Parts: sequence; C-alpha cells; structure tokens
Amino acid sequence: MSENWEHLRRAALVLVGAGAMKQRLIEAYRCHLLAVHVDELPSPLEAEFAELIATFNCAQAAGGLAVAEVAVRKMSEQDAARHAQNIVGMLMRLPAPESALAEPAAPPRLRVVGDDDEVPAFLSRA
Repeated sequence: MSENWEHLRRAALVLVGAGAMKQRLIEAYRCHLLAVHVDELPSPLEAEFAELIATFNCAQAAGGLAVAEVAVRKMSEQDAARHAQNIVGMLMRLPAPESALAEPAAPPRLRVVGDDDEVPAFLSRA
C-alpha cells in the first residue's frame, strides 16, 4: 500500500505544479496513476479510484492522442479541477507509510572554514 501512497503523492505534486490543469491531469494520470494497484486500495478508495480510471478511459483515441488525453481534453475546466481534487482527497484518506511520517533530517549547517577571527573578504565588503 505504501507504493500506492507514493504514486498518489507524486500525482498530487504534479497536480499542484505549474501549467494548464488539463495538461497536469494528463501527466498525473500517465506518469503516476497508472502505476496504482487498485486491488491494494482500501474498499472505499478502490471503488472511487476505479471510477476515476474509467473516466480517463471513456473516450476513443483520435488524432494521435491517447485515450486519456482525449477524455481529459473533452472535460470542462471545472470537471478537470474536480478530478484533481478527488485525487488529492484520495491521497489524504490513504494511510501514509511509516517512512513518510518520520521527521526529515535537519539541513546541514553552514560554517566559514578558516580562522574564526578572520572575516572572509566577501563579508567585509557588505
């Protein structure tokens, strides 16, 4: 299940990124949602996710576009935004793996190398 959480997390990161909503939705589907194992999702999410996938596969490929691309392009902006919200909502309801809950390591501290009394030239001109 932790793999599914990671796939949904990455899809959510794509959805909140830059670019047109429909393009982000297509990328999230193609790059991350296709890798989700539906049968490993909890029951309520399994049905919701299966319905979402069916939405991406409800069109016919045309003009060199894949089925999902055609389906998303036919959506209204409101429908695309609603599907994106549903994806983020599914991530929020899926239990996070233990590794995701661990505290991140502290960033390395910066220090000046050399004599402690000596101020580097670039700082003395400031």
